[in-house]
Amino acid sequence: MAGKTLREKFEESYAAVSVPANNKQGFKIRYVYSAPWYVWDVPREKLRREKRKIALFSLVSFLPYLFAVTVPSALNRMPVVFLPSMLALCCHILELSGVVQFLAARYQTTKFTYEEVNRILRFVPLLRAGGSLFAGAACLYGLAAEQAGLPAVWMCLGFWLSAAAAWAVEHWYSRLPLSYELNTNAEKYESAMPSGKAEETEE
Repeated sequence: MAGKTLREKFEESYAAVSVPANNKQGFKIRYVYSAPWYVWDVPREKLRREKRKIALFSLVSFLPYLFAVTVPSALNRMPVVFLPSMLALCCHILELSGVVQFLAARYQTTKFTYEEVNRILRFVPLLRAGGSLFAGAACLYGLAAEQAGLPAVWMCLGFWLSAAAAWAVEHWYSRLPLSYELNTNAEKYESAMPSGKAEETEE
């Protein structure tokens, strides 16, 4: 089944309501979020701590990766190391975009924001970890097969530390429970309309 379009997602989550306005009709149409609120169901202060911890690990884990790819070794030019390490880098960039959205998300967040953050932080860090693990394993293979020496050990360590941090990001995020809260936005806007005007818009 094909995924829903942005228009379909918008229509699912937003409702057209009438709000008072200084015009001939006395009202205007506004689209407000009407779907249930998505809530990472932990105390607000704990959620802030979890956000900071996830963001810190995601950022800092770039350092061992950077160390690994800058080690002066022929291994970094081998496709079996270079390609998975580039996959890990692309995933890390995408992961950081999800972390930024997670940091910016409110305690009560919209369905679209939650699904976007969840899709990234439940899948992309694991893909990054897989790429880094494979690159590290390839370094060990190069050490055994071609006597690459100590640089291969340092590269492997850097890649695997980055992979461990990526796994931690996914693990900590996946432990956050989810709950839903009733959204009364549409009713609040409708109740603010004079009864006569509200009846006109319904007609």
